[in-house]
Amino acid sequence: NQAGLLWIDSFTVGDEEAKTENDNGYGDHTDRTFNINKGTKVPVSLMPGFAQVKLKHYWSIWIDLNQDGDFEDDGELLFQAEHKDFGLVTGNIEIPNSIKTGKMMMRITMKHADYASPCEQFSYGEVEDYSINIK
Repeated sequence: NQAGLLWIDSFTVGDEEAKTENDNGYGDHTDRTFNINKGTKVPVSLMPGFAQVKLKHYWSIWIDLNQDGDFEDDGELLFQAEHKDFGLVTGNIEIPNSIKTGKMMMRITMKHADYASPCEQFSYGEVEDYSINIK
């Protein structure tokens, strides 16, 4: 596994930041909860980390909006972006007004060479899970 070469260094959701550095491929940070209001566009920023060589990478963010324990349903992929000069990537995630409120899971992936699927295992990059509280 080459996960230690490319990782999610930090990201923000709204004005809340998580700095996790290298989790060696997967980080379970579900004890960390971000608060978001439904029916809003929330700014996100994502910063990669590199051990040696800067590798082309692709970001994705999913939220389990229907709270069924997976990220496979329509509308749960809320963000995708390619790297931007190997630095900070920014954008927005839109939280639908029609979803239930409460706590749910958010998954962030950063993968070398292509976008990851939500449950894919891959050699270069990282997956991190967090909790989201939709108000």
